[in-house]
Amino acid sequence: MIQDKLIFLNEEKYLQQQQASLEIAEENILKDDRTTLMLKNIPRSMKPNDLRNILNKEFRNLYDFFYLPLDNNNEGHLGYAFVNFINQDVVLKFYRTFNNQKWTNTEKQICQLKYAKLQGRRQYEFAR
Repeated sequence: MIQDKLIFLNEEKYLQQQQASLEIAEENILKDDRTTLMLKNIPRSMKPNDLRNILNKEFRNLYDFFYLPLDNNNEGHLGYAFVNFINQDVVLKFYRTFNNQKWTNTEKQICQLKYAKLQGRRQYEFAR
C-alpha cells in the first residue's frame, strides 16, 4: 500500500513537471497527453495558406485546429502559430518531421516546436 502511494505521488509529480514545462522531449511525447504545439520562427514572408499547405502535405486531416496570429501593425503575422493534432502519435511524427528543420529550402528560419500553454481546440476557441 505504501509503495503504491509512492508510485502515485511520483507519477503526479511527473505530470506536474510536464505541465509546467513547454519544452518537448521526443522520448516523452507518447506519454504526454498534450497535443497542441506552438510552431515558432515562421518566416514573415510565409502567408497563412503557405503554412497550411506545408502542414497539409503530410498532415492533412491529422489536426483539427490551426491559428496563425496576425500582426495588425505590419499586415503580416507574428512569426508563430498554434496547431492541435488529433493524438500523440501525430505529434511525434510532426516533431520528427519539422523540429529544428528549415521551413522551406529558400528560407533561413529554423522551425522550433514547443507545447502550447493552452491545450486543445476548445481552449483557443474560448480564449479568442
